[in-house]
Amino acid sequence: MKDITLVVLPLLLIAVAMVLAVSVFRQKDENRQMKFIIGMAVGISVGFIVGTMKFISMGLSISIGLLLGEWIGLLRK
Repeated sequence: MKDITLVVLPLLLIAVAMVLAVSVFRQKDENRQMKFIIGMAVGISVGFIVGTMKFISMGLSISIGLLLGEWIGLLRK
């Protein structure tokens, strides 16, 4: 069961991140899009660092970092 979770959960999180990305890029606000992209890049980087420390699996940490980075980028004023 743990193996299935480690495969399905990152894919599900990436799907949510893609839906969020499509909704942001349908808007014409370039400043919001840039914050989204920067947040996504920082989130992937932090997820990679956490994944290399072996706290959680690499795929799961990168996908969680991606999603959290996108949300933080969108919430910045």
